[in-house]
Amino acid sequence: MVQKRTTEATLCGVMLLLLLVASPVHGYGSCPTLCSCALDSRGRREVTCDTGGLKDPLPVMEMPLDTEVLIVDAPDGMHNSLTLGPIFKGLKKLEIVTVAKSRVPAIGEHSFWGLRYLHTLNISRNEITSLVAANFRGPEELKHLDLSRNKIESMPSAVFRYARQLRSLNLAHNRLPELVPRVFFGLSTLTSLDLSHNPLGVLPGMVFTDVLNLKELKCLSCNLMVVEDDLLDNLLFLEHLDFSDNRLTSIPAVSKCKNLKTLILSGNLLSHVPADALSGLPLFGLSLAFNRIKSIHPQAFSNNTLLTHVDISYNRLGLMQVGNVSPVKSQALLNSDAEVLNSISQTEFEIVNTHSSALQALIPVAANLKRLIISGNFLQLLDIFPVMRQIRQLRFLGLGDLGLSKLPQDFLQHSRHLKVLNVSGNALSEFQHHLLYSVPHLHSLYLDHNNLRGLSEDLVTAFIAMRSLLTIRLEGNPWHCDTCQVSAMIAWLETASHQPHSTAQCRSPEGTHLCLKCTSPSPMAGLELVLLRQEELLECGSTEPSSWPAWLGHDSRSHSQHPRVMGVGSDSQLSKKDLRKSQNSVVAFFKDHLALLVGVGCGLVLALLVVVVASVIIVRRQSALYYTTEEEIERQEKLVGRNNNDSPVSRTTQTTPSPTPTKVPSSSYQPMAISRVHARVPITNTRTPPITSTSTFRAPPRKISSNIATIDEVAALDSSNTIAA
Repeated sequence: MVQKRTTEATLCGVMLLLLLVASPVHGYGSCPTLCSCALDSRGRREVTCDTGGLKDPLPVMEMPLDTEVLIVDAPDGMHNSLTLGPIFKGLKKLEIVTVAKSRVPAIGEHSFWGLRYLHTLNISRNEITSLVAANFRGPEELKHLDLSRNKIESMPSAVFRYARQLRSLNLAHNRLPELVPRVFFGLSTLTSLDLSHNPLGVLPGMVFTDVLNLKELKCLSCNLMVVEDDLLDNLLFLEHLDFSDNRLTSIPAVSKCKNLKTLILSGNLLSHVPADALSGLPLFGLSLAFNRIKSIHPQAFSNNTLLTHVDISYNRLGLMQVGNVSPVKSQALLNSDAEVLNSISQTEFEIVNTHSSALQALIPVAANLKRLIISGNFLQLLDIFPVMRQIRQLRFLGLGDLGLSKLPQDFLQHSRHLKVLNVSGNALSEFQHHLLYSVPHLHSLYLDHNNLRGLSEDLVTAFIAMRSLLTIRLEGNPWHCDTCQVSAMIAWLETASHQPHSTAQCRSPEGTHLCLKCTSPSPMAGLELVLLRQEELLECGSTEPSSWPAWLGHDSRSHSQHPRVMGVGSDSQLSKKDLRKSQNSVVAFFKDHLALLVGVGCGLVLALLVVVVASVIIVRRQSALYYTTEEEIERQEKLVGRNNNDSPVSRTTQTTPSPTPTKVPSSSYQPMAISRVHARVPITNTRTPPITSTSTFRAPPRKISSNIATIDEVAALDSSNTIAA
């Protein structure tokens, strides 16, 4: 019995122990209500609270004890309102902590004390205004610290001395006016530093003496005007330097950075690249874009044999003085005509001296170039051709905004590996399909904002045949919508859904194709190419559509109501703006074709006059058929007189009725002819005594002759009848 009770007590103790272990300790639970808990890609327990609107206190007491990743964030417009302090001491396994968009005013002292495994801390997008050394005391293994997009205005010396294992530090987008001496004391292991978008103005010469292992330094938009010569002398391991968007007038002294691989100085005020500025550096990438560079010394890159990425776009580079060339040949070169350049031999290019071409400095490194951007300069084909003849490994070529009107068909003959070609913003009126034969691996082609009025059938065929071609940009061209210019293009767009390897892309957010619109002729202006069909295109040289587009509703040429423009899958009517545009198009059409309309009107008037004159002539000829000859009239009248004399006379006076002529069938002018016979041939026996008989005598029908009696003959007949009576 005692043994049984002992066993029951033992079982109760075990069960109580299990319950204690399973139950929350110190208030810690499974997962907060407003958060989500799961395992990340590496199998660590992660708690994410990103719904926004959180307020103090942060629900850390409800989080699992084994939480390793904590993310507190918020969507735009729904920021949290939190404060930090020693609230994480119970979550001792934390490795990554993010508290962003939470309006945190300060980090607080010892907020991360005891978090020995913490290696990444992100407190960006808050309202922190200052830092003190105690903010970072505790997490001895901290390696990555992000304080960007706060309002930090001051940092004392050695503020990071407790974070000696720090590898990367991001202080971008703050309000630091200066860097005090030894501000980075203790950060001997720091390899990445971002000071961008702080109004520093000047970087002191000794500011980086405590970060000798720095490999990446960024100071974009720091209002730098001068970089002291000894600023970078101690950064022997520096690999990436970005001083873009400042006010530098000369290239910083980087000659001692023997490991420098990427140099970005875009958006400054540089005007010249001297010969020794980059000498001996193992550069892979160089960006000098958006400066004021007018010249590059021909030997500027001669020792940079590893250079593969060069961006010198949007500068003032242009063709310089040509030497040792005859005036006629020099002028031909200056014209940069494609046919002329095709006829120029390699030796004629080589006679240009070392100061003649703005791109002469690129020739020593052209064979290894993989990315070259020279857009937005004052270059001509003469400047570009020598470099293109040396290129063998190019993957990306930027030739935008150069004013080019044509590219020779062998322009890309040495660029077999090219994948991206940008010739946007030029004046190209055609793009030869032969160019694509040299670049079988091309996957992106930018032809937008040129002067293309159409695409040839050969070019469209090449587009479809190139399986590697994924993106073609065509917006911003003045498409001329007739069968000669865009017929092949319309057929291509109609079958685009069946060609998934190619896409006609457009900048506008409405979707693909929708920004490809006709600009001429006037009746087609503003219409979207993707909605047109082949039978709706104008004939070559015509100004009238052969058939009105079905998707425009009723034909506005025969109906007074305005047409409706139908979108893709839409049945909405034209907006007022589109309606005004349609009305303006109609007015413009009548203005453009006023002479034609006047000519057609005059022709119609002349035709009407001819019809009237012909009608009058026909009427006169038909009326003449009603006249009889003189002999027939005399015989008929004598017969009437004899019959009258032989009839008995009645005392009752009656008037002899006029003879009734025979009607002439089927003539619209018959009444006129009959009245004319009565008026010209009156037969009245005025001297015959009155007839006493009640019956009246009707003259026999008069025989119609084709002869015409004159007025004199009719008058003579009247007088003879009177005498005879």
